[in-house]
This record gives sequence, C-alpha cells and structure tokens, in this order.
Amino acid sequence: MDVLLSSPSVTLFVQRAKAVRPEFELTPENARTVAEVCIRVDGLPLALELAAVRIRIMSPEIILKRLEKRLGLLTGGAQDLPARQRTLRDTIAWSYDLFDPIAKKVFRRVSVFVGGFSLDAAQSVCGTFPDGDVDALDSLSKLVEGNLVYRVDAGGEMRFGMLETIREFALESLETAGESGKALEAYSNFFLEFAEKAEPELRRPDQAEWLTQLDRDHDNLRAVIRWSIENGNVDLSLRLASHLWRFWYIRGHWAEGRVWIARTIDKSGSTQSVARAKALFGNGVLASVQDDFPAAHSLLDRSLALFRELGDKEGIAFALNSLAIVARSEGDLSGGMKLQEDSLALMREIGNKWGIALVLMNMGVGQRAQGDHAKAAKLHEQSLQLFRELGDKRYIARMLINLGINSRDKGDLKQSRRLLTESLSLSREMGEKIGIAESLLYLGSVAKRQGEFSSAVELLRESLAVYYELGDKEGIATCFDEYASCDCARGAVEHATRLMGACDALREFAHVPIPPAYRADHERDVTLARTKLRPEEFDVEWANGRVMTLEQAVKFVLGLESERV
Repeated sequence: MDVLLSSPSVTLFVQRAKAVRPEFELTPENARTVAEVCIRVDGLPLALELAAVRIRIMSPEIILKRLEKRLGLLTGGAQDLPARQRTLRDTIAWSYDLFDPIAKKVFRRVSVFVGGFSLDAAQSVCGTFPDGDVDALDSLSKLVEGNLVYRVDAGGEMRFGMLETIREFALESLETAGESGKALEAYSNFFLEFAEKAEPELRRPDQAEWLTQLDRDHDNLRAVIRWSIENGNVDLSLRLASHLWRFWYIRGHWAEGRVWIARTIDKSGSTQSVARAKALFGNGVLASVQDDFPAAHSLLDRSLALFRELGDKEGIAFALNSLAIVARSEGDLSGGMKLQEDSLALMREIGNKWGIALVLMNMGVGQRAQGDHAKAAKLHEQSLQLFRELGDKRYIARMLINLGINSRDKGDLKQSRRLLTESLSLSREMGEKIGIAESLLYLGSVAKRQGEFSSAVELLRESLAVYYELGDKEGIATCFDEYASCDCARGAVEHATRLMGACDALREFAHVPIPPAYRADHERDVTLARTKLRPEEFDVEWANGRVMTLEQAVKFVLGLESERV
C-alpha cells in the first residue's frame, strides 16, 4: 500500500476519483486493481483522469475489465477542456493529424509490432507497400519527437515502441486505411525469415547474441504464430514452430512452447512436410524435459516415422537420439543405448559433427547411469573436444557438468568443483536455465561430500527453485535426493525421511527411477534414517512425505512453510 501511494500515477487516479466520488478510498482490497488500471493506460495523465471519471458509476474491477479496449472507455473529459482533450482518442488524433502523410503511413504500419521493433523490421514492413516513398527512419524520428513513438537503446541496438493506448489508435487507423492485411503479411514474413536465420545460429559461437535478439522479439514471434494459427496459415505456423522450439527449450519456455507447437500441429492435419516433422520432434523434446514421457514417446515416434517417410537421415538420427534419452529416463538403459548407437552411426554417415558430439554426450550419460565411469569419461572427453571445435558454449557448459559429475563419482571433488563452477559461469552467461539448475545441483552435491552442509543447502535450494520454475520433475527429484542425503549427514533425520518419502512418490508418479549407479547411495541414506528413528517415527515421516503435493514438498525444502504440513 505504501509503495502504491507513492506512485504518481496511482496518486493522480485517486485524486481524480475522489473529485467525482468523494467517498472513494484506496484500500488493500482495491489497491492492486487500481495499480493495474494505471499500468493498462500506460500512466498517461489524461488517460488516468478519464479512467478515474468512471469511478462515478463503475468499480475499479469493472474499469479494469473494460480497459481491454481502452479508447472506447476513456471518454467524458471535463467540458472546460479544449475539444481535443475531452477524450483520449481525440487527443491522439489531434497529434496524429499534425504529421505529414508519410509519417502517418509509418505510424499506422508499425502498429503491427508487439513489444517493440528494430529499424530494419520497421523498414521491412513499411517498404512492402507499393507507395515506395516511405523513409522509416526519418518518419520514426518525427514520431518520437511528437511522443507517439518512443525510442530505446537495447544493448547498442536502436529500438522503437508504442504505448499500448496509442498503439490501439494506430491499429484502428491501419484498419481504416485498408492496410491491415498487407502489413500483417509483411510482419509475419519478416519474423519467419528472422526465425529461420536464428535457428542454426543457436548451435554456433554467436549463439548468445542470437538468443538476445530472440528474447527482444519474443512478443513479436508469439504474435506471428498466434496470427498464423488463427488465420489458418498452416505452412507459416509449422515453419515458425519448427524454428523456434530450440529457443523455447534453451530459455526454459517449455510449457509455452508445447502449447504453441501443439496448436500448429493440430491445425496441420495430415500435412507431410519437414516442417511438420521438426515441429513434432521439437514438441517431443519439450515434453521429455518436462518428464511427460507418454507424450514424448508419441510425438517422437510420429516425428521419426515422418522423417523416415521423407528420407531425412538427419531428422531420423536426432529423433533416435531423443527417443534414447526418454528410454533411459524411464529406466530402459540397454534400449536407450541401442537407439543411441543407431543414431551415432547415422550422424557419422551424414557427417553431422554437432550431432556426433550430442550423441556421444548422451551415450556417456547412459554409461554413467550403468556405473561405467571410465567409458562415460572417455565419451564425454570426445564430445567436449568436438563442441569446443564448434564453439558451442552452451554445450561446452553441459559437457563440463558431465565431466564434473564424473570427477565427483571418482572422488576428485576439487576437480569436480572447478569444472562445475566453470559450467555455471557459462550457463549464466548464456542464460540457459537448465544448465544453471544442473550446475548448482551438482555443486551442492560436491559441497555435501566435502562436509560443507550450509553451502550445500543453499546451492541445492537455488537449484530446486529453477527446476521447479521449469517444471522438470526429474531434476526436482534429484534435488530432493541430494537434499535428503545432506540432511541425513548433518543429523536432520526426520526432515530427511519426510523428503525421501516425497521423492519416492514423485519418482513413482513421474516414472523417473533412480539410475542404477546411484541406488546404493539412496539405500544407504534410507538405512541410516531407519537406524536413527524408531520404526513408527520413520513410517509416519515417510508417509507424511508421500502425501505431500509437489508444491508442498518444494516449499518444505525451500523453507517457505513450517515442517508440519
């Protein structure tokens, strides 16, 4: 409340609301809604005044709901104001009418952008029209001076944007001019080409720069895929989804990515194309990292069948590799290894160096899960060398994690910590959440083995928070295991037992069994807990853990609620 009361926008709204309804007060019940109203009208003073006038007959909740179409609500200014200031639409229209015809064209046409745009993007959309006299830079400079467009410096790149209230007026003007269809088509084509260029770069040395560019235009990419789906443009939506899934994977937008891709696949019917096969594959990967293995199997199998029908060997190889990961996660280690051997043979046949490195990495993980640390280390060293040659920082970081785990399992904790710390730094630089979560997890595990329990607890909690945000149940379960083991080692046996019970239920529900190589460690901790507690105490704590929801179990570890759930 105190923070809101200090906001100039909220203060102005309350003042104007009291002028028409003296009994109006900002309360804990309506404060959040009033703040949202101020945000929706972009904090524009005139818009705030016009919205506040509605307090005479509407509650803040109704005003907020009706602000979905801002300009229709924001009317009824004071009669002693100039005519142009009596409604927000009139005020914007008055400003708009001051510009020359070319600036007006640019203003209308750039309204298709969501969340900002670059000069190149603006020029591409504006230059699509046959009039040919549009200078986007000159017109945007005028529009910035006239406060209809704002300019920002985004890491050295000049970008532009509109307040949503002004953009609504611009979109109406675009529709009135009969230019909406052509502008949206140009807009969509620009971002499809952008996504096509970005996808292969996410495996190359400049991947961080491309990820940043994708982040900046994520709202535009969402808008294009939504528009293409709603307008039945199957080819556009499939191609865009097939190019974007890796970005969604890297940035942790797993659930969102699955929704978009599923909608494109549903709309595509029986389309048989490489884009559809890649979309199926991408959604299978996103399903697998969320431990939705039935969906992952189905999507990857359909992808594999379509790649085979199309004769796409690279697609076949990648689908086999991902199916192997799913098999391994479900406990079928031998089946997973056979699929990866088939994938590796195909990758070598077609000479895909990046694919070879990827499969070698995953084969090493499979060998480690079976307890063969020597083979795992050899495969991981080969994979790391290839990724270094390719300059793929993201996968260099992943390989450092794997080598850090191998060193930990051999007992070289100093080397393990060095490798994992380097990996964490690279993952933070790349903004890859899954890499950050894994590095923190295994750094916590190393700290636990070195007897640094306070440090281990903090690292594991930080890792768990990221895994929970991502919805990665296997990662969450592994965090639970390590945290419970840490609790056992430091004497917090009741806490450990309850957490082991929660983890047991989670692994059972998500079908993510403990890898064979680590079952002995788990059984050791369970045995220790049994020896420290009376049988009835152990059974009660274990049962209490098993009935926890996932949210309760995560809060239990993060200390967000008391131990008695």
